[in-house]
Amino acid sequence: MRKCPHCGYSIYDNEIVFCPSCKGLIDTKLNLINDIDKLLYQYDKHENKIQNINTEEIRQQISQETNQNNTTIKKIKNKKEKNNTIYIIFILTIIIITIFVIMK
Repeated sequence: MRKCPHCGYSIYDNEIVFCPSCKGLIDTKLNLINDIDKLLYQYDKHENKIQNINTEEIRQQISQETNQNNTTIKKIKNKKEKNNTIYIIFILTIIIITIFVIMK
């Protein structure tokens, strides 16, 4: 006869692994293994949460960096456009002046 370590229920069959009353493991060694499995499962869940948090932080940093890069690219494009118009106007004036000189 054995007793359940959880609820104290008396068990007459030596081959039963789980207590019919509380559904807990009867053997203390199996209880330790079960407890270790539970701890490993909780640890894995905690690690997954940390990884998810880290990936979210990395995604936010990447999005911020891309936003900054996009704004700097826009600024550079705006500066280039202004410079191009000045060069175009300068070239056009030179062409017009040369045409007037040739026509005279």
